[in-house]
Amino acid sequence: MVSIISTARIPAAVCSLTATSLGSALGSVATHPILRYSGKYCRRHVQLQRRNEENMPGIFGIVDPAAHGELRNKAAQKMAQSLLHYPRYQWAVKQSSAATMGVVHLGITSWQQACSVVSSADGRYQLAFEGELFNVAELQHALAGDQEEDSMPASPLHFVLHLLIRSGPAALPRFNGLFQLAFWDNLKQQLLLAGDRIGLRSLYLAHQGERLAFAPEVKALLTLPWVSRAIDTNGVMQFLQYGNVLGDRTFFREVQFLPGGCYAIHHRGRLSIARYWGINFEGESKLELKTAQERFVELWQQVIRRQTEDVGRLRMGVLLSGGLDSRLILSGCVAQGRKLPTFTMGDPESLDVRLAKKTATAAECRNLFVPIAAESFLQGMERVVYLTDGMFNCFHAKVKHLLQTAAAARQMVPAQRSLSVVPRPVCA
Repeated sequence: MVSIISTARIPAAVCSLTATSLGSALGSVATHPILRYSGKYCRRHVQLQRRNEENMPGIFGIVDPAAHGELRNKAAQKMAQSLLHYPRYQWAVKQSSAATMGVVHLGITSWQQACSVVSSADGRYQLAFEGELFNVAELQHALAGDQEEDSMPASPLHFVLHLLIRSGPAALPRFNGLFQLAFWDNLKQQLLLAGDRIGLRSLYLAHQGERLAFAPEVKALLTLPWVSRAIDTNGVMQFLQYGNVLGDRTFFREVQFLPGGCYAIHHRGRLSIARYWGINFEGESKLELKTAQERFVELWQQVIRRQTEDVGRLRMGVLLSGGLDSRLILSGCVAQGRKLPTFTMGDPESLDVRLAKKTATAAECRNLFVPIAAESFLQGMERVVYLTDGMFNCFHAKVKHLLQTAAAARQMVPAQRSLSVVPRPVCA
């Protein structure tokens, strides 16, 4: 299978340079041979994408102390069925006295073995986890000398459970990756929900009295009879005006989005949401320009190295456009001696595609081009709208074209195993 290194997410440590210094630091690497085709470098404020464009599987569940366990399980299974979009998807579910939690996952990456629902030895705690943590080894090493630690679980999933039992929400800032998790305390009857720092895994909530439901897609929540389908007109107007739904809104009044870097706690009918991580762009950096440039390059190389090492049996490629972000990713890979195949989608005559092809040539990397013509763009759009709950601008909906790229990539990256596209963002 191929792991596609997709659109770059600005590393957290890099963002600490502040937007001004980051722009200056990026300017220094814009003269790299692979990057020189931009013509001119435009300094812009860093914007974090709030929601993942290609809806992915994830965690789901229901907290309902008054419901009979069998009825709650049937409702959870119905939610899972709405998330099984392809035959290869896998899912798991577990129940307790008041909650049922599950995971739907792709079933194709090395970390997917850790995407499941597990319980503590005494049965008090349950964890549903989907995604990937990049710094498990670092966390395990940091805790190795802790006198309070007798022994630490070897598996990543049980290690996450161990940290949440020990520290609760205070453990979240230490998690570095793209993920979503649900942590249930059966004794306190309390649920902790969280996503990664910048919301690369969408997580939606519906809350009514003692009941709470959560899922990675709105359609799963709408399978529950107690979740109203009343339209949030403000959410609809935001989408029509800005091409996206902002804040925690959706198209439905009783369904809300959990923003990136935030966690939610549901305890005996009360729902509270707090932020555990954020970026501060206020104020000027105290770093000199040259220091900021050197620091950026150091951090960027560190992130690229981490994201391209220890990928197991995955075959890697770069989703390449003419934009600065993907060219930075490719330049970082080439600087470390990795000549990866590249994949480009778009209008054959567009400047974006021409720059991508020139970039691949300069990097001496193969490039697979998948054209997106006006007459073919509408094909399958209904399916794309369904997969994304209709809340993503169709201009950015590239799901079916990404699948075409995966099919064609079999000829570029031969292997004995079947090929699948697995986005692996650059994220620190």
